[in-house]
Amino acid sequence: MNYRIEELPNNLGICGTLFIQEKDLVSQFISKCVVCDLKDLIFINDWWKTRKISYADFKFLTSSGRLEKLILGTTIVTSNNGEIIPYESLLDHTPTLRYLFLNYNQYLKLSQKFIEKICASNLEEFGVYRLPKNFETEAFLTNIAKKKPNLRVLL
Repeated sequence: MNYRIEELPNNLGICGTLFIQEKDLVSQFISKCVVCDLKDLIFINDWWKTRKISYADFKFLTSSGRLEKLILGTTIVTSNNGEIIPYESLLDHTPTLRYLFLNYNQYLKLSQKFIEKICASNLEEFGVYRLPKNFETEAFLTNIAKKKPNLRVLL
């Protein structure tokens, strides 16, 4: 069955896996939800096109604190004034995260603080795709291996 957003009731609960393809509808859909208990949050987008989701929407979608898999792809999270939220701030809302996958973004550097949070987290698998040619892969992998040797890293 297909429903238009305006036809949905205002008391939805979502759980399990949520695939987001149409980011323009996320806020409208969330406004219909009273409970969110996701294990997997997957953004489906074209590799050449950066998509945005608001920080408020991201916080709602991760509000249960039980998210285990996050596939951001090219999606970036932005504040109300358009500032890009750093990856390390997103990890604050995902304490049980086990799998994180994202496409490299020139505006979101893989900072030392982000790497430290990854190494202190429960992550089992971390993937970063579309790295630039000048990315220091060896240094990055060595840094992570010292602090979290069992983390599976996909580049």
